[in-house]
Amino acid sequence: MLIFSGLFFFILGSITASALLTWFWRAKQGKKWTVGRSLCDYCSARLPLVSLIPILGKLLIPRCPHCKNFGPWYSFVAELSVGFAWVLVWYYSLVSNNWVTLALQLIIVTALIIVTVFDFYWQEIPFYLLVILLIFTLIFILLNPDSDISLASRLVGAVASAGFFAWQYVLSRGRWIGSADIWLGAFLGFLFGWNTIVLVLAAGYGLAAVGSIIQLFMMRSKIPRTIPLGGFLSLSGLIFFLNKII
Repeated sequence: MLIFSGLFFFILGSITASALLTWFWRAKQGKKWTVGRSLCDYCSARLPLVSLIPILGKLLIPRCPHCKNFGPWYSFVAELSVGFAWVLVWYYSLVSNNWVTLALQLIIVTALIIVTVFDFYWQEIPFYLLVILLIFTLIFILLNPDSDISLASRLVGAVASAGFFAWQYVLSRGRWIGSADIWLGAFLGFLFGWNTIVLVLAAGYGLAAVGSIIQLFMMRSKIPRTIPLGGFLSLSGLIFFLNKII
C-alpha cells in the first residue's frame, strides 16, 4: 500500500510539473492557455500523444518526429525532480498526518523547482509565480505558529535579502541581476528568517560559482552564457527547505 501511495504522489507531481511548465511556456510565448496538444519548441508541430506522457514520453520519443530535434531537457528534469520531491515530502509527513501542511509544502517545493528549471533554461523567472510563492508561504507560516522562526526574524530576513538584491540591481542598472531576483530574495528571506537566509544566499552564490567554473571549462573558447543566479538561489532554497522537512 505504501509503495502504491508513493507511486501515486510521484505520478501526480510529474503531471503537475508538466502542466505548469506548459502553462508558463505558453504565457512566455504570448499564447493563451488552451487544452490543445503541446507543440514542438523548435518547429511548432503537434507532438504525438505518447510524447505528452510525463517522463516516459521523453524517453520513448526523445526527438520531434517532424524536425528531428531533441526535446528540451527542462521538462524532463522538472517532471522527474518534482515527482521525487513529492514522494520525499509525502513520506516524511506520514508521522504528522497533517494534510493541509503537506499540501502547502508540496506547493512550495514544486514552485522552487519550477523557478530553478525556468531560470536555468530561459534565464527568466515568472513574476506571478513568485507572488504565488509569497502567498502560500504566508499561509504555511500562519498554519504553523509553533515554528522556531519568529515573525520578526522572517520580516527582517525578507527586507534584508530583498534590499541586498535591490542594491545590486540599482548599482548595475539591471545588468547583474533581474528585478525578479529581488522578489525571490524577499520570498527566501521570509521563508527562512534572518539567521538561515544568510546561509541560503551563501550556498546559492557558491553553487553559482561552481556552475560558472563548469561552464567555462565546458565551453572554453565560446562566450559563456549569463549565469542564472535566481536558479541557483532557488535551488539552494529547495535544499534547505527539504532539509527542514526531513
